[in-house]
Amino acid sequence: GCYLVEAVLQSDLRCFFDIDCLQQLINSLSLENISVPDIILNSTASHYQEKSSILEIVSNLMVEEWNNQTFYDNYFNICQPSVCTATYVSRGNIIYIITTTIGLIGGLTK
Repeated sequence: GCYLVEAVLQSDLRCFFDIDCLQQLINSLSLENISVPDIILNSTASHYQEKSSILEIVSNLMVEEWNNQTFYDNYFNICQPSVCTATYVSRGNIIYIITTTIGLIGGLTK
């Protein structure tokens, strides 16, 4: 790409799995306080492969796995709201509309 961000998004993770490449990257960015063994990626710890593009990972919001479990009891125990209200918006179905209309007409004609 023409811009650095485009180049990064088109790149993949291969360099982060290779010690020599990673050391070269650290040296070129002048990152003095980082050692390679501390940041080398473990290929079994992620479902992303070495050839996964950065764009793919960013498009997935860098999420490995979505785990959506909602525990309302825990929420109420922790937050302890003083008031809890719920609203239910209902639209009349066709039978309700017909019977209400007939009732109104019947009430108006008497």
